[in-house]
Amino acid sequence: LFRSGSHAEKVIPICRFFDLDKLVRERSNTPVSQLLPRIRNDAFLGLCQREVDDLLQSWNGGIAIIAVGAGALQSVNAGSWLSQHPGPTIVVFAPPDEVYRRGGDRNKNRNLDQFTATEYSQHRQSLYRTAKYKCDVTGLSVEEARIRFVEIIRSLLC
Repeated sequence: LFRSGSHAEKVIPICRFFDLDKLVRERSNTPVSQLLPRIRNDAFLGLCQREVDDLLQSWNGGIAIIAVGAGALQSVNAGSWLSQHPGPTIVVFAPPDEVYRRGGDRNKNRNLDQFTATEYSQHRQSLYRTAKYKCDVTGLSVEEARIRFVEIIRSLLC
């Protein structure tokens, strides 16, 4: 999503992309990789909720694309938070082995089975199924995935 969201921001003037992990890191002055193990998923989701609330209260229109990080999604309360969100949700997906390979160095501390157990868990799949829009990037290049994501964003403007 990071490449697709930042690309949408560049090609659609009324879009702005926000990385929720980055917002939490900036406010807490702590890398998410250090913060999350200390406070756990539910508290991390609480921080994410506050960031999104603050962001949307100060938002002056247009489309805010918010990448929700894995820590927030691991919370048992993530589903109710996402379902209460007023905007449309989009899940960008591909098969586990493809996403793992694309992740490169981000996955250096876990093998494919560990990655799949977390990223494709039943809990996560239930969250992904609730997304109103699905962006299947299976087999696509980075550029093709960006184009597909932007097409979905543009469809929201009609």
